[in-house]
Amino acid sequence: MDKKDYRSNVGIMVVNKDGKILVCKRTDTRDSQWQMPQGGIDGNENHIKAGYRELKEETTITKEQTEFIDFWDEFQFYDIPKESSNPYKGQKQKWLIVRYIGEGIINLEQAQDHEFKEYKWVSMDEAINLVWKPKKEIYKNLAKRYCLILQDIVIC
Repeated sequence: MDKKDYRSNVGIMVVNKDGKILVCKRTDTRDSQWQMPQGGIDGNENHIKAGYRELKEETTITKEQTEFIDFWDEFQFYDIPKESSNPYKGQKQKWLIVRYIGEGIINLEQAQDHEFKEYKWVSMDEAINLVWKPKKEIYKNLAKRYCLILQDIVIC
């Protein structure tokens, strides 16, 4: 695997006070794919800063509405299907884990990116079942890592 063929990216696992994970339904797919927020790295931006920026752009959740839990500083890879017009073979992601401490609903219509049309809070197992097939292995890796060390925080 040539790692330069993978776009550097950050995923954001947002956990609410009930231990459920935020997943959002994409606006740009016919089959209503769900995923956790994620996005690319701008210039010399580090992954944590990019994670908070992407979270705000995609969901309107600000850094101040979250508590930092962890940062998984190890790339997780997924391949994009060959029929895609994407110039990359896939993406390599590091993961920011935060707890949502904000109040009320998340207004995706006010999000800068309009990448998502709906959201819901689910168990980690449900997030794995909902995600697009190429990303499933990463979500399983997240579950293996965080369902053990965060068992009092995350519902798996």
